[in-house]
Amino acid sequence: FHRELQVLTPPIQVSLLRVRRG
Repeated sequence: FHRELQVLTPPIQVSLLRVRRG
């Protein structure tokens, strides 16, 4: 679970950064 969360963390951060940029 922890590992999956770490793997899903990067994409989420990128999505948030993309939304912030938009």
